[in-house]
Amino acid sequence: MIIGKQKAKTLLALTVAVILVFTVFTASLFALERPNIVLIMVDDLGYDDLSGHGNQIVHTPNLDELSETSVRFLDFNVAPVCAPKLQGAGGCGIV
Repeated sequence: MIIGKQKAKTLLALTVAVILVFTVFTASLFALERPNIVLIMVDDLGYDDLSGHGNQIVHTPNLDELSETSVRFLDFNVAPVCAPKLQGAGGCGIV
């Protein structure tokens, strides 16, 4: 079946529009499912070193606000001698 140039252009534009709408819709669905995760690793920070955890001397308002609006995992255990984050930098005698 031979169609005219105008119908071919219209069909092509319609196909592109449908693909574009489908792509945007799918991307928005995936964007809703993916959370934003920020993992903050610090060296030698004690639990009570932040004002949000009871420190009366050091004031950390920005970290306190981040803590209040975030999910906090309070049961986290570490090795007392060699932190895993140091191993990638050649720390703890491991190269």
